[in-house]
Amino acid sequence: MRFFLAFAAAYLLVLPAPGRAQDRVPVVLTPDESVTLRFDHRDADPALVERTPATWTPFELAVARHLVAGIGVDSGSSATLREHEDLPPLPAIAPGLVRLRIFQIAGRQTVLFIENGEDRALVYRATMTRSGRDAPTDVCLVPAHNFANEHWPYPIDQLSLSDLRLVEWNGGDTVPCA
Repeated sequence: MRFFLAFAAAYLLVLPAPGRAQDRVPVVLTPDESVTLRFDHRDADPALVERTPATWTPFELAVARHLVAGIGVDSGSSATLREHEDLPPLPAIAPGLVRLRIFQIAGRQTVLFIENGEDRALVYRATMTRSGRDAPTDVCLVPAHNFANEHWPYPIDQLSLSDLRLVEWNGGDTVPCA
C-alpha cells in the first residue's frame, strides 16, 4: 500500500500545473457581434453575460468616419477626445461590465470598440484571423471606466481575445500598448 501511495504522489508531481492565464479559453468575436463580460473574481476568467448582434452607436459611427478619413482617434485618451469636438458624446459605460463590439467598415476595415466599466484596467492578447490565416495583433491597455478602440485598415474574419485580465494602473502620459 505504501508503494502505491508513493507512486500516486510522484505521479501527481509530474502532472502539469493548472492552466495559467494565457491558457484560458479565448473570447471569439466575428464582425457585427457584441460580447459582454463580467469579472467576478480577481484572477478568474470573465463570465459571459451576453452575446448579441452589434449595432452602431452615434459615437462609434463618428469614430469610424474619422478612421476612414485617416484622422486618428485614440478614444482611450480623454485628451485626444477633446481634440475631436465634433464627436457625439461617449455612450454610457455600464459599471462592473466589459463590452466588446467588432465591426467591419464597408468590408475594407475593421474596428473593435471596448467599454471597460471595471475599477481596474483591462489587458488582453489578441489573434486575428484574416483570409484563413491567424496572426497576433498589437493591443493597448483599456483604463478603468473608459472607452477604447482598436483599428485595422483591412477586414478581419474573426478576432480571438485571450488572457483577459484586470490590472492596477494609475494612469500616466500614455496608454501602454503591446
